[in-house]
Amino acid sequence: MYGTLPLPPKTPERPRRHKAYALALAAAACVLIASSHARMPVVRIAGGLWDVSAPFLAPGETQIMPNVARSTWTAGNGDQMRRLEEHYLARKHPSDWWSGHVFLKQAYSYWRYGVCSERAMVGAAPLSVESYRYDDREALLAALREGLIAQGAVVWAAVSDEAVDTDVQFESLAEKVPAERLQHGVAGDTAAARELDGACAYQWTPDLLRRSELLRSLLAYDKPLVLVIAGDSGCRLHDLPTTHHRVVFANDGAPPDSQKSLWFPEGLEGLESLQDFPFWQPQAADNAKTLSEADDALDANERPYLLDLVFSVNGRKPSRGRLVKWLLGGGVDELDAVRQGKALRIRAVVADADDELQELLVQSPDAHEEDSAWRVEISRGNATSVNGDAASLFSLAPAGDTWSSGRVLEGMLRGAVPIVDQTYMTDDGLSAKGCADPAAAWRDAPFVFVSDWAELPSQLEDFLKRDNDYIGAVRSYRETLEDHLRENLIDASLQQKNATTSTSCHTEDWSPEEMDSLVDAAAAYYSKDWWAAEDSPGFYAAGCGHAYRTNFDLQGKSIVPIQRKMHCYASDCAFPLVKAFACRDRDPAAWRPSVRGGLPP
Repeated sequence: MYGTLPLPPKTPERPRRHKAYALALAAAACVLIASSHARMPVVRIAGGLWDVSAPFLAPGETQIMPNVARSTWTAGNGDQMRRLEEHYLARKHPSDWWSGHVFLKQAYSYWRYGVCSERAMVGAAPLSVESYRYDDREALLAALREGLIAQGAVVWAAVSDEAVDTDVQFESLAEKVPAERLQHGVAGDTAAARELDGACAYQWTPDLLRRSELLRSLLAYDKPLVLVIAGDSGCRLHDLPTTHHRVVFANDGAPPDSQKSLWFPEGLEGLESLQDFPFWQPQAADNAKTLSEADDALDANERPYLLDLVFSVNGRKPSRGRLVKWLLGGGVDELDAVRQGKALRIRAVVADADDELQELLVQSPDAHEEDSAWRVEISRGNATSVNGDAASLFSLAPAGDTWSSGRVLEGMLRGAVPIVDQTYMTDDGLSAKGCADPAAAWRDAPFVFVSDWAELPSQLEDFLKRDNDYIGAVRSYRETLEDHLRENLIDASLQQKNATTSTSCHTEDWSPEEMDSLVDAAAAYYSKDWWAAEDSPGFYAAGCGHAYRTNFDLQGKSIVPIQRKMHCYASDCAFPLVKAFACRDRDPAAWRPSVRGGLPP
């Protein structure tokens, strides 16, 4: 039925639409080069070469089995040493150097080098952590199957890619649909694109648990653990089944602490250099410490800037596009009128402009087109500091791919007052990504909250009239927050070590006939011009979007990231890989036979 379908047209050149899309992909992160001495690729990173088949151990780490390294790190000083065991999935596969780069790295780095930093640990009892790093998801699954993770251990994993299963039954699909249709838009090694893009699987599968063997195995583990789940930017896991585990969502948009789950920030977004890819290495650790322990000592009268902001704008970040429109449409003059002798510096790179923004950019003396992107450079006043937020009264945090964009935390670490979107209406709620109230955990913070960028000058003017030490209030809030986050995790681990409750979870597989039916539905989807589907920056994971893929390389030039795996924009192609998964506070023998077993062997 599907074999006679026409092949898809070649991917057309992207319409300019006043966009500054570059036509070629620059080497955005590192360079893969062929090695005549090894089958595995070699990565050039931080000035050196790294064979990705090697364990790539950090000082103090010991390889205890393939793709598993152990080390011990300590924080704080004193005699009352507390002990913790942690496990974290650094890479999905040994050869996948990009895996783990984003959400897990951000959250874990803030935990280890932020809330457990020398600055944050003042007055706290010391901590000794036995740490296990996994460079392969299969290695972590094996540790779970063999019961090697101790009761009460803290396990870190990212769900938007690393924990998601990307199998799409390619061989069966290719019997029904030409491979060219399945792999439409793939660049590079097209023949190797035989599985779904992880962000697409996260975004479109109707049930994330039924597309993640790792999540199911963690929930089914018989010893109570603390599970830190990073990367759930679409809040897709907030209805997890109740188990004997304690769940922590490392996502700014997650719900505040409750009996059901704990909250942890998304983490340090600013770790974006080549050296930060292997975030367990010393140079990456030093970069994380630099962010986490930034100098926040300047008081309000010592800070030369009202705002000193650098940000990017593309189709995935509509709130920032509206911000630039407001600034160029008169907002700069309104800010200039309330800066009270402070300097103002705002720099933006705009890679995607609609007609209205394009006209403003053309007319503005503060904007010029350069290297396939618009550069906006707004400067008022005479300050010359290069310290960014650390020299500013306020840290503007417009929504990016997610509601908070990471700037909330990093501005606060530098002692500036974050300015955030209170109602998500600066982009009609798109950056909420489906989360019920992504600002909920920050509501009581001493921040500036706006619902429209036009409110910003009056909000800042009112804030500046206050008699209280608002910079000191932010500093005090950060100290309290970091103590709370650290002690929350440590206390949760201690409670889990002493837990006596027990739950059991079971998986039911599809029958061969049921799986065939799912493959048929996926084939019907791919038989159409599926790549023409409507896209939106409001989808759960913007990384899956096909029209909003513009990003920037290390030189700030706009690029269109390479699509290396199969894309999918509907639930038909991201079907659940198992039929059912459920947990109960009962012995497995009480389950009906049809759902007994099914767990990974």
